[in-house]
Amino acid sequence: MNPLKREIQSTAMLRKNAVEGVKIPEKKKVRFLHVADVHLGSLRGMHERVQEIPMHILKMVVEFAIKYCVDFVAIAGDLFHSHVTSIDILKEVQATLVDAKEHGIRMYAIYGSHDASPTHSSYVDVLASAKLLTQVEVMEQDNDGKLTLKPVMDSSGINLVGIHGRTRGIDALIYENLNFEALAKIPKPRIFLLHNAIAEYRPEFLKETQDSIPLSLIPADFDYYACGHVHQRIEPFEERGGIFAYPGQLFAATSRDLEEITSCLPGFYLVDVDEHGISRDSIMFVDIYSLAALTGNKYVIPDVVFIKLEFGVTTPEEMNKEIEEKLGEIKREEIEGKIVLLKVSGTLKGRKRTEVKWEQFYTLIKEMGALDVYIGREGVYVVESEHDTVVHGETREEIEEKTIEECFARFEGALGGREGAQRAKEILQIFASMEQQEGENKDTYETRMYSLVKAHLKLEEVR
Repeated sequence: MNPLKREIQSTAMLRKNAVEGVKIPEKKKVRFLHVADVHLGSLRGMHERVQEIPMHILKMVVEFAIKYCVDFVAIAGDLFHSHVTSIDILKEVQATLVDAKEHGIRMYAIYGSHDASPTHSSYVDVLASAKLLTQVEVMEQDNDGKLTLKPVMDSSGINLVGIHGRTRGIDALIYENLNFEALAKIPKPRIFLLHNAIAEYRPEFLKETQDSIPLSLIPADFDYYACGHVHQRIEPFEERGGIFAYPGQLFAATSRDLEEITSCLPGFYLVDVDEHGISRDSIMFVDIYSLAALTGNKYVIPDVVFIKLEFGVTTPEEMNKEIEEKLGEIKREEIEGKIVLLKVSGTLKGRKRTEVKWEQFYTLIKEMGALDVYIGREGVYVVESEHDTVVHGETREEIEEKTIEECFARFEGALGGREGAQRAKEILQIFASMEQQEGENKDTYETRMYSLVKAHLKLEEVR
């Protein structure tokens, strides 16, 4: 059977108009950049040049800031993809932030849900200790149990306040216990950094799988709310007496991000502040493909091509035939030197997913000159009978998350249900981020891992 739906999208279709239409206005009183979800160290397993893209973009952001007289940069979480990354990446970040500092550009940041550490240590702390950036969550607990956020004042006179990204609903507990009276006394202009979705403005793809904060818990009357965590740009909107903005991810950290940027170019916000404060007219989105032209940087960000094929109920033979035919219709120049994301969905009844020739399709696309290829086959399901159940999801991460949640839904108590599933995901994150150190034997490594899990779960003993 033919695919029920065939779709091809590319950043090349978007960036030409974007680059030609970008003009940076004259600076007003104060100028800052709002960046979020850089995810340095992500895209592991892909081509080396693809893994280097987020770092190159961060460097160009700093070059842009220098050229266009930016006073400071606000990073709304997830500068890193993990709280621990490679030393090479850390060295490059340090050199980039040193360059910014030498040109008088201040860097402010909060943790995101990725670079916040379950063990309370992160490379973000290393950069803060080196005075290359300033963390803006400064929190004290009052005698009555309320949490008071202390502002960090930039030399421009703007006050910054923020709350780190957290998981398991801890964000909500913090917002519920904020000392709102103290926040209201912080002089304007003032900016609030947060790393979470706003419940009333969540994109559709986040509504079932992500925690969020209701607008009613967000402190009111800040001039600008620099938001992160949502990997999709949300145009600035006015709520709570101020302007909220989500720039989305700076490039991509997952296959879903690669898909997203073929329909909406990623980037950051340029914000100008005048004597009247901040208005929506003074906020400008700058996409990453315009950066090279705006800064004169010769680095070329590869285009991304997204090919989507949707099948109904079919056989591996039919799926193989149709995929090969559709790939054969694509011209070499359409994918040469580009990152190609092939996403296939459908149902194989009574057959194995391994019978689809995934490796052959990967090789075929590479031979056509693609820089790198990602084949998304998470949407291909196998059912033995009509009574089988299938966990559906757009990405591997979403399927894994739903599978864990379904498993833990069978159990009750603190280690069951949604809370148990969240704890399991956090423990998996610990295992994924803590590699065995050089010279460390197996027993020592396992003991260290047990200690981290015990500390995270607050257990007296792990058997």
